[in-house]
Amino acid sequence: METALKTDTAKRIKKEIETHVRGYSNFFVVYSNWYIGITNNVSKRKTQHKTANKGDLYFWVDYNARSRRIAEAIELYFHKKGMLETEKVGGAKEDSKYIYVYKKHPTIVD
Repeated sequence: METALKTDTAKRIKKEIETHVRGYSNFFVVYSNWYIGITNNVSKRKTQHKTANKGDLYFWVDYNARSRRIAEAIELYFHKKGMLETEKVGGAKEDSKYIYVYKKHPTIVD
């Protein structure tokens, strides 16, 4: 997984996620307010999350990581920083190359 994080794709996506999360955080980043996952079908997965959360998803963003290996490495990287759902790691289909992030626990300001 470490080599997957060294790819240009992973570096770019990690940087873009950090920028996105900082941009939608009030004073400092609370990673446990954010959910990160991987999928092979962004629109289907977004609909599933909307249903499970009974409403809108705050500040959704998704990226094409080009491979499951890179997507899983990025997901693990942000899980280690505290993003949700760490107990749901793995089990993705082989063609899951999209990584997505959204704010699961918005603050009053959001």
